[in-house]
Amino acid sequence: MPTKTDRVEQGIYRAQWIGYVTIEDVFEARDNIDQLAEADGCTKFIVFIDGTETKTLPFDLRMLTKANNENALANLVLNAPYAGEVMGRMFNKFSPVQAEFFRDRDTLMQRARELLATT
Repeated sequence: MPTKTDRVEQGIYRAQWIGYVTIEDVFEARDNIDQLAEADGCTKFIVFIDGTETKTLPFDLRMLTKANNENALANLVLNAPYAGEVMGRMFNKFSPVQAEFFRDRDTLMQRARELLATT
C-alpha cells in the first residue's frame, strides 16, 4: 500500500507516501483525509504529507493540483524527495492551497498548529 492516512490530532491529518506512489494513490489519500476531517467535524484542516519513505511520486502537475483537499489550509510536507520539492514549488504557482516543506517533524507540527490557530 503506497499511502496510509491517519489523524495526528484534531485538524491535522497525515498521508504517508510509501514507496512508488501513483496519482491514484494521492487521490485515495485525499479522499481518506476528507473522510477523517468530516468525521471530526473539521471544516478547515492541515494536510501533513510524510514523504520519508517515498521512492517515486507522480510528476503530473495538473493532476496533482486536482488532488488538493478542498478545505485544507495548507499541505505541510515532511522529508520530500528533492524532485518533490521542485514539483511543490511549481505546484504553489497554480494551487490556492500552498505546500510548505520541512525536514523536522516538530517544526512541521508547530507550523500546523499556528495555521490552525488563525482559523
